[in-house]
Amino acid sequence: MQQPSPLAQKVEQAISDLLNHVGYDIILVEFLPQSRLLRLYIDLLANTDEAASEATSEPASEDRVINLDDCTKVSQLVSDVLDGEGIMEAGEGLERGSGYRLEVSSPGLDRPLVKPAHFKRFVGQPVRLRTRTRLEGIAQRRFEGLLTAADDDGIAINVDDTERRIAYADLDRAQLVPTF
Repeated sequence: MQQPSPLAQKVEQAISDLLNHVGYDIILVEFLPQSRLLRLYIDLLANTDEAASEATSEPASEDRVINLDDCTKVSQLVSDVLDGEGIMEAGEGLERGSGYRLEVSSPGLDRPLVKPAHFKRFVGQPVRLRTRTRLEGIAQRRFEGLLTAADDDGIAINVDDTERRIAYADLDRAQLVPTF
């Protein structure tokens, strides 16, 4: 998978334990230096609905999804950590004192798949992906099909009744394909 920028990695390291503690999982951290935008996609941690419901005063439910209260809470927590540790002041693409914008949202129906755990969780679901380069013997870089397997090294995707094995190192982007 595409490596996040050094600043995005630093931000994720600074906030992941705190967010996990209150019941959230970081799906993706992106920093867009041109617009000084720090974007976080969050989700509820598996089997920690009670922790997140305490944070939002909502009842625990198997159908609970990220809502505006979750995004607001995470935004406040992340802002406090980043401002307190001065992480964004020395960040790439930022001049001292220029500030940044923070956007926190759910991953949505077409959620990005970034970590091996994400792929493992969604085995059996349709996915759309792009590889960094053309795979050996294949003219295309974009694929859409059923995610049939995922392990620590890569994935298997069924495209037009042909199963293709793709290493994580060969993936550029991947996301779920919403089904209705």
